[in-house]
Amino acid sequence: MGVENHTSSQVRVMRFFNCEVKQYILNDIETLNSVNNTKLGNCAVPLAMMLFAVIDLFGYLTREDIDPRKTDTLGNFAYLLSKNASFFPEEYADKYEMIVKLFRHGLVHQFFPKASGICRVGIHNSLILRNQDSCSLNVDVLARDVVGALEKVRQACSDAHNHELPERINSRLDRLSEEDYEISNSIRSKTHNS
Repeated sequence: MGVENHTSSQVRVMRFFNCEVKQYILNDIETLNSVNNTKLGNCAVPLAMMLFAVIDLFGYLTREDIDPRKTDTLGNFAYLLSKNASFFPEEYADKYEMIVKLFRHGLVHQFFPKASGICRVGIHNSLILRNQDSCSLNVDVLARDVVGALEKVRQACSDAHNHELPERINSRLDRLSEEDYEISNSIRSKTHNS
């Protein structure tokens, strides 16, 4: 791809970070993190669900394989949390399957994690807290690390020598938009014909 295409990809991706990511993702994480930490729950469920959606999205946007499926949640998590991607602390590489299958799938499909728990016990505790027969995901640590990972992705995209990542993200943002409009048009067509 030429320099002009790289420049336009980089500009678009940086605009995406400075607008959508900052306004909707980072501001919402900050808002949910500011919830009074003295109440039971402390918005742990909505914060965790949002973080899982962000990991899934950015796993899809940044994956190095040629034609990933946006619905491949396990693959999206596996890539973004991997040592190879190096956006998250190394401990995530070995825990992505647990995070997806116990915590993410549980919260998204049944509102509660599968035979485990979630908690908000501060960033000075572990990501995964274990007791006798169960484990809990510390959403505070996950939130801190998602914010850190987004900053690493943003920095990698702003690097003038990194052509591949901004072009990949730009292409996948295009694909997401096209799919969104196809679905929207299909639904409008069905409701218009009813």
